[in-house]
Amino acid sequence: MPAKELLTPLMDELHSSARTLRAINTIVLRDGRRVGLNTDAEAVRELCGEAAGQVALVLGTGGAARAAVAALHELGCTVLVSGRDATRAGRLAAELGATAAPWGERATLPFALLVNATPCGDDGRSNPIPAVASWAGRTVLDMVIAPASAPTPLVARVAAAGGRAVPGLRMWALQGARQIEALTGHRISVAEIEELLHD
Repeated sequence: MPAKELLTPLMDELHSSARTLRAINTIVLRDGRRVGLNTDAEAVRELCGEAAGQVALVLGTGGAARAAVAALHELGCTVLVSGRDATRAGRLAAELGATAAPWGERATLPFALLVNATPCGDDGRSNPIPAVASWAGRTVLDMVIAPASAPTPLVARVAAAGGRAVPGLRMWALQGARQIEALTGHRISVAEIEELLHD
């Protein structure tokens, strides 16, 4: 996970989304060349399509956050970026045409969609965003991977409060299906991956 941006300059070729994002999550060895791809953005577009044209808040400043910002722009969203490191958040926002928002104000921003691209919540206790007035009518994509039997605190809170919560495992399966196709040339459905995870 921490190498999505660091490995990019080492590629011989970058596919379009990886070139735009300057972040990769898949390396395909092809004819002696290293080809970098990014399947995260495609997964975000598919999972967040219902929020097209609305205000989206992305938490985080790493490669996954970059993929989310780019994908949400393609959906016509107004994108806000917030991270603990204000300098990195400002740089990411400037590079991808988003607006940087102060970390301390993230819970009060008028977002319809929230994407958590931080590791916050992977301990099963922490939450990347303080309590908000209401989750009803809002969508949350939490990229933290957690089993369905033990959702992250953010996913649990949003689901209980009437919002639409998309767990990280769903995104992982979706982008993973794209990775498998790129690496092997064989298609696998998200349903097949999810079925294996529950076995």
